[in-house]
Amino acid sequence: MTNRIYRYVISTDGEPHDFLLSGPIRAAGSRVVDAVEFWAEHDSDAVRVTRRLVVAGTGQALPDQYVYRGHTFDALNLSLVWHLIEVCSEDPKSHPENGHPGVCPVCWPHA
Repeated sequence: MTNRIYRYVISTDGEPHDFLLSGPIRAAGSRVVDAVEFWAEHDSDAVRVTRRLVVAGTGQALPDQYVYRGHTFDALNLSLVWHLIEVCSEDPKSHPENGHPGVCPVCWPHA
């Protein structure tokens, strides 16, 4: 098994985007105005699973069912905060890791 950290980029357009991931999301950051970067573990021996993520600004509506995955400041305007949200198919109250870093075994059974 070879674990690595990979970097991904998601738009701040407020739309859900799918990513093939094989491990937990570990951090979020932003160096440009229109995108958020996030880092996730990658296990070369694990099955990659599609996970749906969306970026929401403070005060914007959240999906009905979600797990909070992190936040970062807008690169040029430090008064804005972007929030990285994982859209889930299950009730968030059933998530044992809701609000904590890592992989939710409800949305991602390969954890």
